[in-house]
Amino acid sequence: MRCTNTGRDCDGYTEPAPSKSKSNRGSRSPRSAASPSSPERQFPVFTGSVLEQRALEFFFYETAPQLSGFFTSRFWNGSVLQMSLSEPAIRYAMIAVSAMYEDENLYGKSPVARTESHAAFALEYYNKAISSLIRAAKANPDSIRVPVMAALIFICLEFLRGNVGIALTHIESGIQMLKDWRRKHCGGQSPFAHSSIDAEAAFIERELVPIFGCLNMLSSLFGRRSLAIYTNSLDAGESFESPPPATSIDMARVELTDLVNVIVRFIQSIGESKYKSDVSIDMIVEQIRLQDLFDKWRANYLQLVEKEKEAGTQTEHEKRGANLIQAISITLSLWLAASLSPNESTWDQYKDDYEEIVTLSQTLVPEVVDHSKHFSFEMGIIAPLHFVAWKCRWPHIRRKALALLKASPRRECLFESHDSCAVFTRVMLVEEEYLGLSPHEVPPEDELPPEHLRVHQVDIPPIPPTAQGNPINFLSKPHGISGAWHKRTDHVQLGNVDFEESPASPPSPTVEVEEKEDTTVIFAQHENHAHFDSYYTGLSVNHSETLISVGEFRPHEILEKNCDRRKIIFAAKQVHDLYDTYADFGYPAYMNTPRSQLAAGGLLRWHDAD
Repeated sequence: MRCTNTGRDCDGYTEPAPSKSKSNRGSRSPRSAASPSSPERQFPVFTGSVLEQRALEFFFYETAPQLSGFFTSRFWNGSVLQMSLSEPAIRYAMIAVSAMYEDENLYGKSPVARTESHAAFALEYYNKAISSLIRAAKANPDSIRVPVMAALIFICLEFLRGNVGIALTHIESGIQMLKDWRRKHCGGQSPFAHSSIDAEAAFIERELVPIFGCLNMLSSLFGRRSLAIYTNSLDAGESFESPPPATSIDMARVELTDLVNVIVRFIQSIGESKYKSDVSIDMIVEQIRLQDLFDKWRANYLQLVEKEKEAGTQTEHEKRGANLIQAISITLSLWLAASLSPNESTWDQYKDDYEEIVTLSQTLVPEVVDHSKHFSFEMGIIAPLHFVAWKCRWPHIRRKALALLKASPRRECLFESHDSCAVFTRVMLVEEEYLGLSPHEVPPEDELPPEHLRVHQVDIPPIPPTAQGNPINFLSKPHGISGAWHKRTDHVQLGNVDFEESPASPPSPTVEVEEKEDTTVIFAQHENHAHFDSYYTGLSVNHSETLISVGEFRPHEILEKNCDRRKIIFAAKQVHDLYDTYADFGYPAYMNTPRSQLAAGGLLRWHDAD
């Protein structure tokens, strides 16, 4: 299979080495097979191994409802399950996602603690899905329904595996397939201009395109160029015209996704112009046009919400979904309104809007916590709170947003609540540093940072973390808007951590060292924790050693590289004096450090190479 985006041939992924530990996949089942609504009754034509059936059952009862969030339940709870009956590629991809999602639930707070058996099982069925997809594409080259649906499931799987780059590549490839298909089948018209379309086209336009539109929006928020995939426009000239007013809240949400995409493209086009007094008349005209489109959408959306309130037909879940749409729409409105201003103090005028976003988000946090969602495939509350924590300098409101991020330990596609909380807590401290506050002291509500001390941009370079954390660049304009950029680099711990403890002060375990044949196990015990968060992974390759960050290199990825020698180290806390060197397949500072010192430094486990 040739990747649409890169042109390279894809033959699957390397099979992991067999795990030495016994598989425990059969030890936990979400529901009894005798349940009246069990997968055997739902899928009577499906036959497979016990592990396959169990994975499908787990997907049906646990994974699909969790992935779907507020808005995509039809896809995950309906379309994917139906398609799995006739398409092996979809069924195998479902099984792979189910295995990884179960692992996410079991070990969501410690990604390197994930079991090799789960990773191997998921990888096996990932490769089976790719092989089946190749056969399906050869058998029916004109149909994109299965390849695009499979791409969505692969994106989900890569998010779960932590491979953001690969997930973004799948997003770009899926969007390109959709754009190519539209050029062939829509005849230069908007897809909704046709009075009737066939079943496959309807499924593609009404289910797949909106999801990819949302994914395109998310990837562009993280710096990728928006690819102009709109639900109500053909994208031919990469322009976007006002769609007809939505007749349902669900359709209004899809239209909002289109608006986010076109507004993000506009903001990306501005670039550095606003800092160089180079804002053109065309930019101002386009901002006004987009604001008008948004105002029309918002007025129609509020009417739809009011009608549903009067009819009394909204469920509690739908009410929370409407609150989420409202929070996202306010965020978008502010972003567009301030897009041409180079001054960070411009954001101060939106205090009431920040408060409304926080209030709306508060209604959603109980939903998140009650369902213990570690991962959702759609954008939720993290993005609006991320925005408030960054752009709102009103001390109490900003701290409320940070507290809500900390209270919702989860991932939503590319957004990770701990990372947002950690990064923007540091931004807040940098901006308030001039006050000389003691820890936990809150400035007066009307004490806002001066313009020259405010952080304009946050840059997380793609380089490995050090012992102190991930290097993050904070860019400011201390010499005025026309002056040079000032870059300050701080280190912040990113990645999954235990939200019961402050990231700045991880627990100190009681350490015991025990020799077991060829393995030295360093046990750590803490009265409040069954396991500890792992910040570093070490790997021995060809008799050399390296210190590799968890975020860059996880145990199942080590297995995929099929190395002959492995040494895995789990660290429970920061150890500044032992880990001050990072080297790609080089020799880190701890190489000759006695094991007793390593244990005292906080290592949980050291597996000797065979």
